[in-house]
Amino acid sequence: MEQLATASKRPSVREIATDGMMMHYSDPQIIKEQVSALKNLGLIEGAMESIEVHNPVLATAIRSKLEHFIDYEQMNEKPVEYSYEGSDGGAYLSSTYTWVARLHYELQTVALFGLMEILEHGELAPEQIADFTVALGNTTVQQNASLAFNFNPHRQPKDFFDSVCQRFLAEGYEVSSRGYDHFYSIPGFLWSALNSEQRGRVAAATIRREFSPQGLDERTLRRDFGDLLATIFTGGKKLHIPGFIEGIAQEFSYDCGERFAKGRVQCTGEGFLWIEELRGLKSAR
Repeated sequence: MEQLATASKRPSVREIATDGMMMHYSDPQIIKEQVSALKNLGLIEGAMESIEVHNPVLATAIRSKLEHFIDYEQMNEKPVEYSYEGSDGGAYLSSTYTWVARLHYELQTVALFGLMEILEHGELAPEQIADFTVALGNTTVQQNASLAFNFNPHRQPKDFFDSVCQRFLAEGYEVSSRGYDHFYSIPGFLWSALNSEQRGRVAAATIRREFSPQGLDERTLRRDFGDLLATIFTGGKKLHIPGFIEGIAQEFSYDCGERFAKGRVQCTGEGFLWIEELRGLKSAR
């Protein structure tokens, strides 16, 4: 029993944030925007240990409520390239990690933990989504990660999203048939906080997952719940699925390997209706 309790305990931010880290971010504007978002969310105190480790000057300014005097550009640190010999005997180039890169990852992790707690209690507010998006890495700087849900998945315990997923299932997630169409009921603690574009992303991600060979059974939903949340809160071209205007059925088509489907999606206050018009094999078109 003790072993199970230890395995399910959430690791600390400092324990996991830069484990397996690969990115070399250097623009301090990333940190400036993340810090501002975490303050808006009331999560800055949980980030102070990381800030103190990676930038004590910034930490002191935040505690003194003087961070608006910080010249972030003066804190710019460029990565330093170095060469090394790989295990295969080949020569490779890499570069050092800056304080921006290390802190960027840790602030993402603070935001992710904070989001999980809010969702576990069903308290997500629409105005929090923009701040969570920034805190999770989707800043105005082109050189940033936006990967809190999907980079280095081994950081998170396999049951990391289970409590939120359990709430999602317990509060009414279900798929019901309406003739040839299917209505997806999405629990209000998540759905009510989303705008039309975010709802469209969730709808598209849900339909795509159900259309895949694995389907969308409870085990698959638990395993991939982080990816579902990622469509709302993180960036990346593959996640930026166009949103739908609420109340208006919109055409939607996608491919899954050799298979394809085409139909329309109509969002409502309780979920969305998938009106499938065509499904088949691409080779048979």
